[in-house]
Amino acid sequence: MKLWIYITITGFSSTIYFPGIPAINEELNAPPLATTLAASIFVLFLGFAPIIWSAISDFYEIRRFLIMFSMVLFACSSLGAALVNNIWALVALRCGQAIGAASAGPVGGGILTDLYTVEERGTAFGKLFLGMFLGPIVGPTIGGFLTISNSTWRAAFWFCFAFGAFVVIVAFIFLPETFRDSEKFSVEEKLPTTAITSSTIIAPETSSVDTATAGIDKVIAHHEENQARKKKKVVNPLRPFLLLFYPNILLTSLASGIAFASMFTLDTLLSPIFEQKYQFNAWQVGLSYLGAGCGHLLGTFTNGQLSDRLLMSSRAKRGGRHKVEDRITINLWPCFLIFMPGGVLLFGWSINNNLTYWAPIIGYGIQCFGVSQIMSALGAYWSDAIHPSQAASVNAAGIFCSMVLGCCLSLTAPPMVEKIGIGYYSVFLAGLSWLSAGLLLIVKLNGQRIRRHLGYEQDTERND
Repeated sequence: MKLWIYITITGFSSTIYFPGIPAINEELNAPPLATTLAASIFVLFLGFAPIIWSAISDFYEIRRFLIMFSMVLFACSSLGAALVNNIWALVALRCGQAIGAASAGPVGGGILTDLYTVEERGTAFGKLFLGMFLGPIVGPTIGGFLTISNSTWRAAFWFCFAFGAFVVIVAFIFLPETFRDSEKFSVEEKLPTTAITSSTIIAPETSSVDTATAGIDKVIAHHEENQARKKKKVVNPLRPFLLLFYPNILLTSLASGIAFASMFTLDTLLSPIFEQKYQFNAWQVGLSYLGAGCGHLLGTFTNGQLSDRLLMSSRAKRGGRHKVEDRITINLWPCFLIFMPGGVLLFGWSINNNLTYWAPIIGYGIQCFGVSQIMSALGAYWSDAIHPSQAASVNAAGIFCSMVLGCCLSLTAPPMVEKIGIGYYSVFLAGLSWLSAGLLLIVKLNGQRIRRHLGYEQDTERND
């Protein structure tokens, strides 16, 4: 629960001010480009900043301190945004907010990898992404009601300041350090379970004990060698980015990124479209996001029930041997091929044909039902596919793709919608969804072969 509170900050801080955009434009005399940049650049920094946070986390073997430090940065930026009187200063402070909030994805993913086994990570990552998904849905709802207060749009940033300070306090008091030293875990978990004491280690007549002792010496020597090598190195902020050169990580990151980017694009389009098309005010726009929230809840529950069970079923069919690609479970294909494109098409064409506002709300909810299953399952896949010591880095690589694609789509969406209409734009998003299904199919069929060719299949086997 403590981690879940922390995770939500990324999502709701990205959208909480959406209902107040008209008030921001009026009070700060802001051009439309500035308010668009405030949303898109925020997402862009959410993609780049995790690279830094994850590199620091994995190199220095820390989680807890980074949570507190990043939330202090988030709270200070939120305080500045609440007091600012210039639109471009607000854009800059939104970048500071994004850098602070960006730690939630990679550090949170690293913590779950520390705490849960392979067989439990599907459900665990489902809860993680539920927090990330509910944020963008709850954010506009809270922001809508805050905007009608006396403080108008500034109340949303005061709320962010208070929330960030609250997370710092909770992390300081309740959250322990969780970093999993994989070499130490190798000693404790991977060697034979024979009880080993100082007396048994020196007993020459017991061959099993000799074998276990030799194994311990080998692992300890390897661990000391790694530590000595690490002391000679400096933290490499590009290390998470370099993981994208692994084809299976790149393709799954692109598939997950397309899912997120499509969802975030509708997230940014919903507010202005509903204000213009249906004459909704701020709090009504906020309530319109609740349909997507229901979709995320149902999607996370469905994936949590299916992901780990289907993984264990696949493992049982091959005699207990684990394959990382088992995490790409059968429920993901309807999400890519039916729910995501179907929801997007319902959203776009119902607005284009002047149908009731319930139709796009339901369409958005259907899309989110598919997106939540895709991203939570692939988040667990990333942690399974790479050594546990790189869990934060690989999650940062996946988040990087999602946020960069989200920034690009959200920036280009308004002119494209104006040019071709929301209906045909939804066809474009549906096509991207079907394309991402093809990328995932390549990994499903060839992922193990790719990992063996690259020489890190043994590392993932050790993780099991």
